[in-house]
Order: sequence, then structure tokens, then C-alpha cells
Amino acid sequence: MGLTRHFRLFIYCFLTCFLFSCSPFETARVLGFGLKSLKDNGKTHVQTIDKDFFTTYKETNYILQEMQAIVIRKSRKRGYIVANNFNRSFDERCLSSTEVGIFLSEDGLSKTQVKISSLNFSLSDFVAEKIFTELKK
Repeated sequence: MGLTRHFRLFIYCFLTCFLFSCSPFETARVLGFGLKSLKDNGKTHVQTIDKDFFTTYKETNYILQEMQAIVIRKSRKRGYIVANNFNRSFDERCLSSTEVGIFLSEDGLSKTQVKISSLNFSLSDFVAEKIFTELKK
């Protein structure tokens, strides 16, 4: 009975992945479970901001809104924001689906470490410069 149940679950997962036309790992990322590839494989910029975590998180969301980006996943508890649709503010070409991950962590009482990463290296440079400049104001 246990084997039949596991087999059904496997078939369900396989069909779901097939319908999404993605690998199981890509499906997990699209559903918001996996940020590892964005964090580990992208071009990353890191700076420490002299503001507390909650202020930095709130201001980063506002900056993304000003850039006309769309926040597709976020978790203040886990300290990340993933956004796309930067083609409106980014002069160079990029797809609207190109993602940028912003990872925040407390670095002392009133400091926050901000990591910005994207698989599009030019977009990573652009977003990092814009966000870091605005957060330092």
C-alpha cells in the first residue's frame, strides 16, 4: 500500500513538472522554494548599510517599486526579496522575467548586510548601484 501511495505521488509530481515544462528544481524555484541558484550562481554585490533590518527591508521594497520592478516573492522573516520586470528601468536589454534576489541579514544592532544577486551580471550591477545609493541617503 505504501509503494502505491509513493508511486502516485511520484506520478503527480512528474505530471506537474511536465505541465510546467520545467525540471523539478526549476518548478521548486518558480514556486518559491528554491533560491540557491540565484544566491550561488549569480553575480553578487554585498554592502553593509547603517540602518536597522526593518527599515532597510521597507526601503528596499520602496526602491523596487520606484524602479517599476515587480516583487514576485518576499519574506521579511527569512530576509529576502525576489523581483523581476526591470526592463522598464534598465537601459540595456533584459527579459521581463529576469530575476534579482536581494538578501538581507542583521549585522549588529543598527546595521544590515545587503546582498544583491542576479544571473544577468549587467542587471545585477545596475540594481546594486541603484539600491545601495538610495539606501545610503
